Amino acid sequence: MPEEGDVLLSKVGTLGLVARVVGDIEFSIFVQVALLKPNPDILHSEYLQYAMLSPMMQSQIVRKSSTSTMKYIGVGKIGELLLPLPAKDEQCGISIALRNIDEKFDVAQKRSKLLSLLFKSMLHQLMTGRIRVNNTEIPFDA
Repeated sequence: MPEEGDVLLSKVGTLGLVARVVGDIEFSIFVQVALLKPNPDILHSEYLQYAMLSPMMQSQIVRKSSTSTMKYIGVGKIGELLLPLPAKDEQCGISIALRNIDEKFDVAQKRSKLLSLLFKSMLHQLMTGRIRVNNTEIPFDA
């Protein structure tokens, strides 16, 4: 049964999707998902999540996968993946840095979407004549 801190890895079809269990929610997983239970004494679960998303780990997943009608990677092959394992405090530092980058990226994406909506709205109002532009001179700095 998945528990907080466990990492889920898709192993059939779309390989390499990764999610970390956050919170205490009871749910079941299907055979298409591998349940990775990191030993908290040596492996920080958030670090494992980010490591599994890294290009190096994703490349290993693809290389070790097999193909029939769909790509898949078995639990035995998942166990053969070579995971970089720095000291636990360094894993925590890496996780914090990557989480901060993710949060800043999310904020930038939301801002970009809002600016795009604002631009479309302003363009629509200008084109329909709801807003008039009286001063069309654009100052250029030489």
